[in-house]
This record gives sequence, C-alpha cells and structure tokens, in this order.
Amino acid sequence: DVPDDELVRRLSARTTCDTCQRTFFGREPGEICHMDGQEGKLVRRADDEPTAVRKRLMVYRDQTAPVIEWYRNAGDKLRTIDASGTVEAVEARALNALGQVS
Repeated sequence: DVPDDELVRRLSARTTCDTCQRTFFGREPGEICHMDGQEGKLVRRADDEPTAVRKRLMVYRDQTAPVIEWYRNAGDKLRTIDASGTVEAVEARALNALGQVS
C-alpha cells in the first residue's frame, strides 16, 4: 500500500538512454548517459509521464483492485504492507509479512 502521489513520483523518476536503452532512476530527462560511450540523452518514456502514470493508476483501480477485495474476504490469503519509505524498509516489511503467512 502506497499513496498515489508517491507512485507517480517513483514511476516518473525513470529515464532511459535514447542510445543504449539503459534505465536510470532519479536522473532528469536531457541529462547525458555516459554508460554507452556515445553520450546518449536520457528521455522519459511517454508511459512514465505523470499524467500517464495517473491514468494507469485509474485503470488499475477499475480493473485490478477489485481482486484485492476478493482476497481480503477469502480468509488468510492477503497481507498488506506499507510500501512507503526506502527499498530496505519496504523489503523488511514484506519479508516480515511473508513470515506471518501460514
């Protein structure tokens, strides 16, 4: 579980080198990729633009989220964790939740 604004921030932070196609997080479109030896420019894919991410979240809510309720009502089949914070913190919460599954 993570707020939509955080998901938009995370997904919109992905850029790709237009030459070597490597993916980067936290680097801005227009920066130079020095990994490919040709200094390609970093670009944000159209589906990672904030507007597109918000649309993807709406589609998720309409088409996929109802499955969560099914699992929530099916007994001990769903664990929800707070996915805010660092990768390490989220990983620890996920592993803890998995340890509780019987």
